[in-house]
Amino acid sequence: MEKVNDLNKPVWFLNPWFDILILAGFPIAFIFIPLICYAWIHSPKFEYYLYAASNLPHVFAGYTVVYLSQKAYKEKPITFLWIPLFIIIATIIFWQPRYYRQILHIRFFWGMWHVAIQFFYILSFYKLRNLDYLRIDKILDTLALAAGPVYLYLSYYVRLILKPQADIIYKVSFVEQLLKYSVMFTWIIAVAFIARQVYLFIRWKKVYLFKFLMIPIVILIYVVPLLIFKDIHAASQAVIAMHNVQYVSWVWLYYHQRFKGKAVQENRAISYFFKPGRTGHYVFFFLLAGTLFMLVVMKMAYLSHDPHLTFKAITGPFALIHFYLDGRIWKNVNDMM
Repeated sequence: MEKVNDLNKPVWFLNPWFDILILAGFPIAFIFIPLICYAWIHSPKFEYYLYAASNLPHVFAGYTVVYLSQKAYKEKPITFLWIPLFIIIATIIFWQPRYYRQILHIRFFWGMWHVAIQFFYILSFYKLRNLDYLRIDKILDTLALAAGPVYLYLSYYVRLILKPQADIIYKVSFVEQLLKYSVMFTWIIAVAFIARQVYLFIRWKKVYLFKFLMIPIVILIYVVPLLIFKDIHAASQAVIAMHNVQYVSWVWLYYHQRFKGKAVQENRAISYFFKPGRTGHYVFFFLLAGTLFMLVVMKMAYLSHDPHLTFKAITGPFALIHFYLDGRIWKNVNDMM
């Protein structure tokens, strides 16, 4: 880990531009998120294009960390080979009309948890690099990161699970009131977080610019699309799209710091992309891989009796395995620190 000589001088992952624009998402999220929501609502096929352009590349990028870089699957075959294989088989078996609704709920909640954990990992690494250790900040930062996801989870549960069963669920109106209070709680946490950063600046002349920008962006991408567009699916896709760009960039940063522009014999398949001037190769490779896979999946779906269900049944296991692996591959990675 790079040492901090000047406590008032931030230690970036790469540089201020990359960290703030890509990892923190400022100010890109203010332009990107409304466009995603609008396109999602007005273009029925947008889900497929979005999946090919951003979702699949970020999933494949995560796979390479285990199977082309860390080679952890050789040391822990049960964790990184047999359990993913079990997830594929189990998902294909249960991804049918009878269990379709339940599987979609599992994928949604696990997916949103995966997105939230990614934000938490990035912020945790940043705090370690900048010696941001105070307990009050850890508590407040964690609450601020959790505020947006909790609101989206409650919205999904109320609007898509409770509403269709309103005749048998007791006091749905009470749950809706709880949803309204969660919005208030979210903004209270956001104000408390910003007030804390202002206090640190006034009292100690210290500002963690990356954190100061990242946490409000995280809250806004969860809350604002849902409040403006009133569409739970559009709001969740806006969050996922932002996450996809962040995740592919995060993996690139990991490789950049690990290989440092050198070809490594035992990892030559992936280190090739991280010689000087080959960043475009990296982006093009994953875009091409995602597009080709998407074309194959859409062709298979088109030939089936239920294209939508077939599309979900094929892509679903890849997403679930990604959620599973992501909770393990970053725990023992020190390159980001």
